[in-house]
Amino acid sequence: QARFIEALTTKTIEVIARQWDFWFGLMIKYKEQHGTANVPQYYKTPDGFYLGHWQDQQKQKFRKGKLEQDRIEKLEDIGFVWGKSIEESFNQGFEETLRYKEQHGTANVPQYYKTPDGFNLGTWQSNQRQYFKSGKLEQYRIKKLEEIGFVWDPFEESFNQGFEETLRYKEQHGTANAPASYKTPEGFNLGAWQVTQRKSFKNGTLEQDKIK
Repeated sequence: QARFIEALTTKTIEVIARQWDFWFGLMIKYKEQHGTANVPQYYKTPDGFYLGHWQDQQKQKFRKGKLEQDRIEKLEDIGFVWGKSIEESFNQGFEETLRYKEQHGTANVPQYYKTPDGFNLGTWQSNQRQYFKSGKLEQYRIKKLEEIGFVWDPFEESFNQGFEETLRYKEQHGTANAPASYKTPEGFNLGAWQVTQRKSFKNGTLEQDKIK
């Protein structure tokens, strides 16, 4: 019985080691494709393996001193970082933005939006806009975001959408003024948008070019 248990334990260790090497192989493949060994927190490979979750487990074991030294060295040799790097944080926000766009048709989320997993995507996007305005956002990140339809001024984008919908309404109804409760067939609250423009005009906060 003792020999059986010993053999079973040895076999289990071998299987776990092979599993670790498999995940490590996925990391190497990711680095070859993206130039970094650190994946976004919720990243899933095209084959359905939750590599982001596995990397989080390695970080937790590392912090608790439970990760074997040879594995630490293997991970560090390919550039894996234990803390969340700026690149890692950006990649996570970008992946979540892509996921939101796939579900809602737009890359721009409401200001306080959180993903179902609890990621503060609205705050992340606000930070990217601030970095952009202050000239601190790298050009390749600007390009990546713009390619998926991310806008730097959501208020300007909202005005443009409302104006286009007003034009469409006028073409269909002969007047540019929609009822206050009117929604477009796609669900845009055009009536409420026009009410907001009138309030901004009365308060003197609507820009002259928009009034014109």
